[in-house]
Amino acid sequence: MYNLPHGTKDTLICGSHGGDPWLTSGRVPNTPARRREIKVSHEQDWIRACKEPAATRVKTASDFSKAGPFNEMVVMGVLAIRLQGLKKELLWDGENMRFTNIGDNEKLGFRLQNEFTVVNGDPKWNNKDTVPVSARQFAEELVKHNYREGWKLPEMPV
Repeated sequence: MYNLPHGTKDTLICGSHGGDPWLTSGRVPNTPARRREIKVSHEQDWIRACKEPAATRVKTASDFSKAGPFNEMVVMGVLAIRLQGLKKELLWDGENMRFTNIGDNEKLGFRLQNEFTVVNGDPKWNNKDTVPVSARQFAEELVKHNYREGWKLPEMPV
């Protein structure tokens, strides 16, 4: 599978995950050197790093310093879609993992069913919506899930 990013100066063609890039003009792209090539899967590379002593550990090819912020960005996109009913820009406090501008009195409702029929030429809507819920509590639940009694995530190492 090839990626074909087309810019104003040239078209870049590269393989999966950006490998083996070349430009259609024939110019040689200025690409950074690979850190290192892993012979096993990323999962096995991660397990290897977990088992190595911290003092001599070789950093994984796909470490959390990149994946963590990337994951937070993806989750923010999901949250923005789920909270779009507020119809406003959401301000995120990453340090405290919460939105700072969702008020206590703001509510969100969701459409469960959107049914439309025409009866004798007269349009009829049969919509079913949820009972409006607290937008702040809903957002907090999306960010930090409250597990049922007896279910919880393991404690994270310090």
